[in-house]
Amino acid sequence: MKFLKQLFRKNTSDEKLADSSYGHALEDISRTKGIVYDVFDGEKTQGELGDIVSSVPDHLGLRLRAFDLDLKTDIIKVITGKFFKFVVGSGLKLQAEPKGKVLSIFGINEDLEKFKEEVESLYSLYSESEYSDYTKKDCIHDKAAEAFKAAFLGGDCLTVIRVEKEGPNIQVIDGQQVETPFDDKGKAQGNTIKHGIEMNGRGEHVAFWVCVETKIDGEVKHQRILAKNDNGNVVARMVYGDKARIDHHRGIPRISSILEKVSKLDRYVEASVSKAEQTANIVYAFEHDENSTGENPLVTNLSSRKKAEDDCRTTFEKTGRTADSLRQSTSGTVLNLPNGSKINSLSAPSETNFNEFFRSVFVVLCASVDIPEEVALQKYEQNYSSSRAAINGWDYIVGIYRKKFARDFYRPFYRVWLDYNVYKGNIKSNGFLKARGLESKMALEAYYNARFLGRKMPHIDPLKEAKAVRSMLGDDITPLISREQAVEYLGSGDWSENYKKYTQESKSVSKEDLSQQNTGQDVKN
Repeated sequence: MKFLKQLFRKNTSDEKLADSSYGHALEDISRTKGIVYDVFDGEKTQGELGDIVSSVPDHLGLRLRAFDLDLKTDIIKVITGKFFKFVVGSGLKLQAEPKGKVLSIFGINEDLEKFKEEVESLYSLYSESEYSDYTKKDCIHDKAAEAFKAAFLGGDCLTVIRVEKEGPNIQVIDGQQVETPFDDKGKAQGNTIKHGIEMNGRGEHVAFWVCVETKIDGEVKHQRILAKNDNGNVVARMVYGDKARIDHHRGIPRISSILEKVSKLDRYVEASVSKAEQTANIVYAFEHDENSTGENPLVTNLSSRKKAEDDCRTTFEKTGRTADSLRQSTSGTVLNLPNGSKINSLSAPSETNFNEFFRSVFVVLCASVDIPEEVALQKYEQNYSSSRAAINGWDYIVGIYRKKFARDFYRPFYRVWLDYNVYKGNIKSNGFLKARGLESKMALEAYYNARFLGRKMPHIDPLKEAKAVRSMLGDDITPLISREQAVEYLGSGDWSENYKKYTQESKSVSKEDLSQQNTGQDVKN
């Protein structure tokens, strides 16, 4: 401290100013005394979290492991099977919703109700036809199921839209086939190629390089598929399951974090079943102590099978032959055991606590991939409110997955399909052609706007659900939902189609009633 004071006086001619500076320095030192500066990396106790690891996903390794487990492990099937069926199932239905208010801003006035009716009717028919499939074997809804499964288990897949004579069709390519060419020099044309995806300076996907095998000599080559067509619509797009980091351009399986635990749990199940089987083969065991005579307790029941034996047998021989005799005994036998022996029924301890252990691990596995345990097992063992809460939560999660998948898979196809049919004249829309000629893209987006809906979650008590929807339709002054939304909520098809059928059936029933009434009057007369 004296040295510090001398230093201040040496560098300052004014002794009072030097003493004052020295005093301030002492105050600063006293304030900072005992403070330890550290860098926090999430570890509160030294060494508890171990080394900091920056993991880089092995896309191919994760893809192969996930598909292998799905092929061999029933636990994965239980979880993913429900996921695929609920999110996509038999396909998502188009509900066109062009924005009339936006179109009026650009001076476009059109009968949008007629436009919606024509679009939905034609799209519904086309999407169920084989023309919507590149291979002409399935339809677009089958391709949607394949794409969702490939992305969920493999991490990603590539969807390619092509336009042919009958209209646009879609092809699903496994993400494993998308790879960087062996010799990529000059192929990117100023862009960069990472993991088979060609990108410009903004990170926009420009093209995709797909590994193909030539028919002539079997040589492996790479085909370049553009991401957009001349109209600016996306015709090739990656559908992702999940991503490890925001700047990654390839996906990882949704089940990446549970691969090891599922594998261990499957081995535990197999070992438990095997042990139970082996234990079941050993029904009983005779236990002898030092006072046991080794006498056969089944001798009376097996007298007909008894042979002349040497009385000089050892106790070990006697007990062994007693076990053989037990195998030949019939059910319902009452045994009078010799002195010093007793009979035990064998059982595997794992049989008693297997379900508790399995379910506790299975719940965590399901939660990690956003599916409730009740939905995965299709067992609603709790009360109505608890089960309904699980279904509602699952319904919300399914809605998120559907919206994302529709944006990646269905929406690009719908845009190309709508362009094709308007230009062909199958759908009459002068407003759409006018919007195409405008510089602003928002007018076209107003026409492209649509939703893709799937089946709703099954109801535990349909009567309660129907009564709730009826009340929302407006027994009071203002309804909370429309009729179309009500039918959508109950998963009962399309309201307009239902109402048309209802009116037709009502007329038919009325005519039959009138004819029956007239026939009855004629008989009376």
